[in-house]
Amino acid sequence: MYRLKELRERQGISARQLAERVGFSQTKISKIERGEQKMSTPQATAIANYFGVSVDYLFGATAEEMFDKFVDSCQRSFREFDVDKEGRVRGGYNTSTDMTLKIGILDNLRDIKDVDSLSRIYNLVSTLANKEAFGNKPNNN
Repeated sequence: MYRLKELRERQGISARQLAERVGFSQTKISKIERGEQKMSTPQATAIANYFGVSVDYLFGATAEEMFDKFVDSCQRSFREFDVDKEGRVRGGYNTSTDMTLKIGILDNLRDIKDVDSLSRIYNLVSTLANKEAFGNKPNNN
């Protein structure tokens, strides 16, 4: 389920070392790895931040699942509709900072040239996915 053990072993650190670095007990880390205990939102965030991955990735989401979630989010967020008092539908485009970032990511997808391009896109998508996963809805400036 979680990729915690895989990430920890890839970095060559023990459960005790990870626990010290993220501020949890070794018992807690071990129970999470064995599937005996779930991670809370703050725990998942701390662990994902420590490893430099998204919470979605930590929870086992595939690249395709994370990308589909991102595209769905763009589709919902880019076009905003409102209904006035007379029942007429009014709409406009969302020009928030987050939406501008999402549009930039989609533009970059057309220009993938190397692994660095993919890495930049992944990091941007992960940042947005984490914000949305934990209730930090995109800023509608």
